[in-house]
Amino acid sequence: MVVFVFFAIGLVVLFIIFGNKDGKVQKKETQPSSPKLDNRMMMDIARKVGQNGSGNYWQGFKVRKPQDAKAIEDLCGHDMDAISDADAFQIVSSFLRWSKNSGTPIADLKEKFIEQMKSLIADGATFDMLIGRMEIEKSKEAKQFDISEDFTICSFMYERLVEMKNEQDKDLVTERIAKNLNIPKEQMDSFREEIRKVEEEQNLAPDISQLDREENKLFALANEGVSRLIEISPLVEDDRTYRLNENGKFEARILCSTMVIDLHSHFKNEIDLDVQADRYFLLLADSITGDYPDDEIGFINSRIAFYNDSIKRIKDEPYSKATKSSIAKIFNLLYLNPLSTTFENDIQKETVSSGEVLALKIEIEDVIQDMEVGRLLITSESAHEIRQKFLLTLKNMIPESKRELLNQDMAFVFAEQAIDMIKSGGIDDRITSILPHNVILQIKELCGIYNGNDELSREQIHNVLNNAKDEYIKTFDK
Repeated sequence: MVVFVFFAIGLVVLFIIFGNKDGKVQKKETQPSSPKLDNRMMMDIARKVGQNGSGNYWQGFKVRKPQDAKAIEDLCGHDMDAISDADAFQIVSSFLRWSKNSGTPIADLKEKFIEQMKSLIADGATFDMLIGRMEIEKSKEAKQFDISEDFTICSFMYERLVEMKNEQDKDLVTERIAKNLNIPKEQMDSFREEIRKVEEEQNLAPDISQLDREENKLFALANEGVSRLIEISPLVEDDRTYRLNENGKFEARILCSTMVIDLHSHFKNEIDLDVQADRYFLLLADSITGDYPDDEIGFINSRIAFYNDSIKRIKDEPYSKATKSSIAKIFNLLYLNPLSTTFENDIQKETVSSGEVLALKIEIEDVIQDMEVGRLLITSESAHEIRQKFLLTLKNMIPESKRELLNQDMAFVFAEQAIDMIKSGGIDDRITSILPHNVILQIKELCGIYNGNDELSREQIHNVLNNAKDEYIKTFDK
């Protein structure tokens, strides 16, 4: 049964995304076809034309296809009038493709999709199984059609599945409450309706923590940064170790958030779900636990402002007195007095040693670099592709039969040599004869990317290569 369910899910996804009903590669027609733009060329043109404008493409689409436009607005979860023309073009393209491949009007896509998913669940699938499959296929679809993962068909499916799962969970909670209150079965429908009315009156922000958009990935990256700061051992004689408590983890989460996304410091009680920074702020605010101040939003705003200034100072003036003072304050907030609203005065009372400042400075500088590279890999397809190409190059440098002869130190030397060749723009003649031909070609390709990339700076590419190098080295024994 499980095998059948996986197969059925695969067929549904293949059919909807690629329009191939049997999931097989179809034979090309022998008759000549007129030249046409491929997906990558078409999307590249759309980005160049529409990135700096908003509303123009969408207004034109509403005039041409008003019914489809209204249906897309109802289904996509975005304010189509506010987003860029390039993004609007990607969203419209996905919904038109979904409608064409499934033979379903756009207005009926959601209802038909829910029916398909309910059928799969009846056959033994689970929400976790379906959501996991959409997460995998989303990346494939984005590459196939050269669009953002957030605007793929699978992304919209993913979010509908999360909605369905949340509704199911909510119904279970409602049933438990009704049981505890001895609500008769015949009154359950009206009881559910009353609960929905209360929720609507409260106008609560939606739970977006289970989605898989770019901001969710950036938030997860910030939490990886928090894990790096969980424990710190300053370079002092008593070997004292400091650890983050729950409040300290929230402080560290705000700190790392300023490293992974550009956050302003004037958020309000109402947020715009079409603005990425607002959605990220919602994730951040929802993660608060413990004894936080009454003015939650004002508190987070003030911390964002402080950490933004501190990170900029650490990067621009690493050895200044002002930077040392900022790091001492951060140490105080993370490990001594988290969530303090008087930390500017607290630092005068708490003694933070030079050893503690130095230890935290070293750690924060490493975290900043890791967060910046992680952000690149999430937000830049070019950075992701460079990383994958370099990992493949490193893998091909060492034949599988020879891997057991190497340890991490030797792998480091090989990887560093490869990076040096890429940066210098050529392959060292002394080792050309011992490298496989495909590796030589791959290094030459990376040389071209390093010296001629319009999107990324050489420093950013170098950091991406180092990130791949570190992952590669970990695959060897110490």
